[in-house]
Amino acid sequence: MVKYLIAVALTAVTALAARPEGIVPKAAYAKATHAKVFCAPLWISRENPYAGAKKWEGMGSGSGYGRPEGRTKLWLVTGGRGGTPRTLGSAGGMAMAFENDHRGVEANVSVKRGSASLTVATRTPGRYAVYYVEDSVKEGVRCTNSAKYELTYGRHGDKVELNRSNETALPFEIVRVKEAEEGLFTHFVSGDTLMFKTMYKGVPKAGVAVTMRTGEGWSKRTVSDENGSATFTLIKAYFPAWNAFDKRHEERFVVTAAWSEEGNGTLGEAPYGTHRFVTTYPGRFFPEPSSYKSYAFALLFGTAALLLTGIFVYLYRRRRVKPYAEVRFDEKD
Repeated sequence: MVKYLIAVALTAVTALAARPEGIVPKAAYAKATHAKVFCAPLWISRENPYAGAKKWEGMGSGSGYGRPEGRTKLWLVTGGRGGTPRTLGSAGGMAMAFENDHRGVEANVSVKRGSASLTVATRTPGRYAVYYVEDSVKEGVRCTNSAKYELTYGRHGDKVELNRSNETALPFEIVRVKEAEEGLFTHFVSGDTLMFKTMYKGVPKAGVAVTMRTGEGWSKRTVSDENGSATFTLIKAYFPAWNAFDKRHEERFVVTAAWSEEGNGTLGEAPYGTHRFVTTYPGRFFPEPSSYKSYAFALLFGTAALLLTGIFVYLYRRRRVKPYAEVRFDEKD
């Protein structure tokens, strides 16, 4: 089988060298397409997409409001038809989780009523790194598909010194670069710029395709630089009516990084010639405070204008009303 794969690779290289520039061989295109479909991204969600009707409600990073009784349930989600999220119907991969100090904690995967979820033991306040990894081979392509989720656990008043190191737990992983002033409940707003690093075996990986996609359908693709860095600005997509503005409105995003390397190998007894890595990092953000203030000022200005208009109309009509004057006639004249 290995000899056959080598022969196929040599044939492909020969054809590639002989082809006119700019033309992609059908076999190579089909192989790349198969790898992308086979390794469709999956991510971890705090909410079950089936639990609510709101689109993309299943995306996002941990909330951490209150303390569950020692365990937190998360959901394994992937994009469905038209980009609508759906829970995984099966889960043959492995889950793991680490506390703020990188100590491992219990994490279990289960599937009930066609929805895959994982449960994490959360007992100490802090930021937990939760992972789910699937590794399989299909038609000569090995797919290492992983999802990372940063779960904030605790309540206001907890004093936690967050670990801001770039230590990774997976061979290929997305790391969000933390700011020095971040706290346990720091949240992002539209307009903020986030920096991510793509790490391979603990070293920044350059040339990786990185995409951010929001729940409203906006997406941006970039390539990690020589430091493995990729930056994105959170784009506002929340423009409600002035009387319906919700400053707690949450918008979701998922950052996906993917790259492939060629080389023969085996996973168990299954041979492969391409190894594709796909990993995700979900998050959430809120409307920037200036938007809420703008809506408040607009409401105040509108109310004041309406009041002044009413006063003006009242005074104008009062001036137009003529006072009643009694006229008497002397019939003797």
